[in-house]
Amino acid sequence: MKGGMIIRLIDVVLIILFGFIGISDIQVKLQIKLPGGEKKQQQENEKKDVMFWININKHGKYSLEIEDRTVLRFARLPQLKKTLLREILPLKKKGKQIVVVINPDPGTKMQVMIDAYDLCEAAGIPKSINIENALPQ
Repeated sequence: MKGGMIIRLIDVVLIILFGFIGISDIQVKLQIKLPGGEKKQQQENEKKDVMFWININKHGKYSLEIEDRTVLRFARLPQLKKTLLREILPLKKKGKQIVVVINPDPGTKMQVMIDAYDLCEAAGIPKSINIENALPQ
């Protein structure tokens, strides 16, 4: 009696399986990459991220670095805002993606970090805080 019940359950499972196979859309979909990637490669290179670092010292002064160059050193928030927007606008017009990393020194006041974060938020710039440095030792 148990053997007959198992066979009936297997039948039901197979019928359901074949039903799903029957109603499913089985197609081989291929995506062929065509030659001529030179233009596409240029577009990919143009859309690379541009990294900005806002460094904050423990006295609440900012410095701004872009990629491998220092643009602004030891300034207050209004100067940072002016310089940041001046540097970002031409890059945005070119379609570049901009990412800002806020990098505070240990012992930096939280409000100074929040001010830099709010500045990026108002400009619509993706940002991140290097929290390892922000936490007290």
